[in-house]
Amino acid sequence: MIKKEFNLIIFSLIFFLFYNSCEKDDICLSDTPSSPRLIVKMVDKDDPTSYKLANDLLIKVVDNDSINIKSSDSIILNLNPYKNYTQFEFILNQGSENENIDTIQINYSLNNIYIDRACGYKTSFIFNSNALTLINEKNNWIESYLILKDTIINEEQAHMAILH
Repeated sequence: MIKKEFNLIIFSLIFFLFYNSCEKDDICLSDTPSSPRLIVKMVDKDDPTSYKLANDLLIKVVDNDSINIKSSDSIILNLNPYKNYTQFEFILNQGSENENIDTIQINYSLNNIYIDRACGYKTSFIFNSNALTLINEKNNWIESYLILKDTIINEEQAHMAILH
């Protein structure tokens, strides 16, 4: 009987020491903020205060995957945290004979912010003076853009508006 109690005490002590050896910094919680995404509003070129849907819009990250957007006035895009730019193809009227592709480049500076040992860093993005560049210059449906917030640190508000 004494041996069982002794083993239980030893086991409890080992478990207690093991449990307490994990520091809070060893676990990255799911609610820890990560690198924010770019929120883009689609607005009317004639009235920048009015949102305007883009019909049958497909967005592709150049040399990467696709994001299918269903006629929305808001778009959430991932920016590349390893480069100072990300290129996208905005395809209007995708799949129809009136398909129109605008290739844009979003230009920014990177600011890495240390979170903790478990989570590492998150990146915030600061728009350059030429935040959006149209790569193709023929038959563009994107007319211009507005910077709504010059630094992307969260996903609470839109950061950019595209006028079309």
